Amino acid sequence: MACSGDEPATRDGVFLRSAVRLMLLSLVVMLLALSCLYFVPIYIAPFISCALYLVLWTYEKRIGVWSPVTRLMSVFYMVLAVARFAVEDIAWSAYSAPIIYSALAVLILSLLALGKPFTIFYSKGNGFYALHYRVSLMWGLLHVCAAFSSIYLMPNILFLYVPMGLMVLGAFGTIWLNFISMGAKFGRQTRFELGKFEFEQVQNERQRDEFYRLIATAYVSDLQRAAGSRKKIDKAKIELEHRNSDAKRPGYQVPFLVRHQGKAVGGICMFLDHVDKGLPIESETDFNAAVYRKRGAVAEVGRLGVMPRYRLERNVLIGLFKCIVEKSAELRVHTIVNDSFAFQEKLYSKIGFHAMPDGYYSGGEEDSTGYGLTAIPMVMDLADAIRLDTQTSTGKEVMECLQPYVIERFFKILALQEVWESFKGLALAKGGLRHEAQQL
Repeated sequence: MACSGDEPATRDGVFLRSAVRLMLLSLVVMLLALSCLYFVPIYIAPFISCALYLVLWTYEKRIGVWSPVTRLMSVFYMVLAVARFAVEDIAWSAYSAPIIYSALAVLILSLLALGKPFTIFYSKGNGFYALHYRVSLMWGLLHVCAAFSSIYLMPNILFLYVPMGLMVLGAFGTIWLNFISMGAKFGRQTRFELGKFEFEQVQNERQRDEFYRLIATAYVSDLQRAAGSRKKIDKAKIELEHRNSDAKRPGYQVPFLVRHQGKAVGGICMFLDHVDKGLPIESETDFNAAVYRKRGAVAEVGRLGVMPRYRLERNVLIGLFKCIVEKSAELRVHTIVNDSFAFQEKLYSKIGFHAMPDGYYSGGEEDSTGYGLTAIPMVMDLADAIRLDTQTSTGKEVMECLQPYVIERFFKILALQEVWESFKGLALAKGGLRHEAQQL
């Protein structure tokens, strides 16, 4: 694969998070407006539904969105409200829902035929097109079915419940496709190509053994150069140290390999947060990830090793960090930490890691291969990068190579969490005010 995909029309994270809120708000308004039409007396139902869509229209205007569905429904409910007073016989109201479904089916499918999925208007052209297409096609077909069933089942009471059930199904389908899955084809790929290199997640013991040998080999020259002639770096000892360290947290490592013409030439490893032992960096240094866990899930990256002749190949670095970021996004990791040697600091900084202030220390136990070498804990706020709030030059190249649906899904989950945090903050503030009032 190449570094391609749906490039966002805007990198304005604030707007895009507002677009996620708009998507959810539009689902709520749609369901409430239809419920009013079905279950609220006809004397006031059109007015409530119209008011709901006018609120939605106002929010869209506030964030700079122009949605044809919102305009159509606002006008329709206005006409319905006027018709309530202009026509004495209210028997016509039974056909208002079929008209809505039919009009929306025509609008949605016509826009889709023109290559403009209706959902794309809510994000001003941003987002994964395949997702826009699927959601729009789903809603177009659901509205066709709803229009048909609302007429065919009349006067049976099912002419109310079946179409409404289809709309509820559409709402759940929208949430599923946006926040959960579009299928394995669009999920994180455990194997991919970038230029002339092939990347893969380690899946079996043979690959795991290959990973340990490769990383130990790649480490030797770097560690020997850093340690100087005073100490002989032993490849077998490096490999044994890595194996012993991982044995303390079995199943909490996710290694990746990069190959050229079938031969492993580099690798990197992601360490998951152990329920009892935390991250490896916490047991090997004084670093404490507790403050980062309050923000969300944490993980650690390490064992970055590349054979000398491939270290100037930019795609190797980009591809390895693509592996880490996509896996982190899949697991909803907010913060990635790294316990790197000082000579690797510049490399990690290009990706978006920041060294901890006053964090330098002499690495390793006395008999370890890294003993006496300077090391530094580093942190990357992945959630900020996904929100488009931070960016680096190399980090931007990595982000542009990521599987678009995996990243967009994580972005939307973060947007939901932002809404939830705002709601909790508002609830706590109200609770505090209530407590103060009671004391007074």
